[in-house]
Order: sequence, then C-alpha cells, then structure tokens
Amino acid sequence: MDKDLEQLLSEINFYQNSDVDYDNFDKIKGFDSMELGGKIEIFWKDREETDKGYIFNLPHQDSDEYDVCVHVTDVDNSEGMGDAPDEYHHLYHLVSLERIDKIEIL
Repeated sequence: MDKDLEQLLSEINFYQNSDVDYDNFDKIKGFDSMELGGKIEIFWKDREETDKGYIFNLPHQDSDEYDVCVHVTDVDNSEGMGDAPDEYHHLYHLVSLERIDKIEIL
C-alpha cells in the first residue's frame, strides 16, 4: 500500500475510534460553508507563507462531523530547495498540531 495512503487511513482510523479534543476545531474558520472539493488555507504560527489545498472525503467518512481529509497541493517550502511534495492528512491531524494557528475554508 502507498505510504501516504497508509498514513491517511491511520489518521482517519484514529479520529473515528478515539476520544478527540473537539476544542482543536476552534482553529477552523468557515467550516459552516465547507464543501467537499472546497479550498483550504493553512496558517502557521512560525511561518509567513501558508499552505493551500482542498477538502475531500472517502466513502466511509461523515463530512458533517469534521471527518474529512485535506490534500495539501501547495506546500510552503520557502526554507528548502525545490518544491515540497503534496501531502494528505485528516483534518483532525492538522488542527491538533500546535504550530498551526488557524485553518480557513474558502
């Protein structure tokens, strides 16, 4: 199985089967207007540039319950050389990261 897909499925499984801290979702702005395929922008506490991507879900996910995935297509790599690879994460994984200041759903 692809390493990215395996990690994403692990993050989904964690969200669906664990006690999560829903206060972390306070970092999200615009969730009420969220649409699958909608754009997302990730703001970091320690970086000036943002990451950008879109929201999607797999058939066994319930998007009304924050159970969605994010495909980060434009990863800031301003401190590195070349382009950074795309990333796939569950929304809860992202909001639980302390370095993330906020996530805007556009």
